[in-house]
Amino acid sequence: MSKEETLEFLVDFSEGKLVPTIVQNVEGEVLYLSSTNQEAFDKMRETKTVWRYSKTNDRLLQVGSASGKIEYVEEIYVNCFQNTLLLRVKQEKDFACHTGMHSCFYRRLKQDDSLEMTQKQIVNPEEIY
Repeated sequence: MSKEETLEFLVDFSEGKLVPTIVQNVEGEVLYLSSTNQEAFDKMRETKTVWRYSKTNDRLLQVGSASGKIEYVEEIYVNCFQNTLLLRVKQEKDFACHTGMHSCFYRRLKQDDSLEMTQKQIVNPEEIY
């Protein structure tokens, strides 16, 4: 494989750039969107678990380290513009959202512009964070 075919070459992490990262379970359901920098990407490759860069906390975080919901990286994809990652993960627990929901996408916009809840809370976040 040439250097041009490696993910490190395809995705530009230079100058501290953050790459949008879509995370979905192995069944194909989108769980959340996060940001990946070079350090998070390297940690994911090394540990085979999901790491992200938290813009809010300005630091690197292993997903699930506080809640016990570790996610294991099964596959990493890069999009056609080479500016977004897609992670397919195996979840240790059945929730991905910090609100205790299965996915961060648990509200659907209805025709009348109201939001409809599409999931039930799996865990109380106050009990795990």
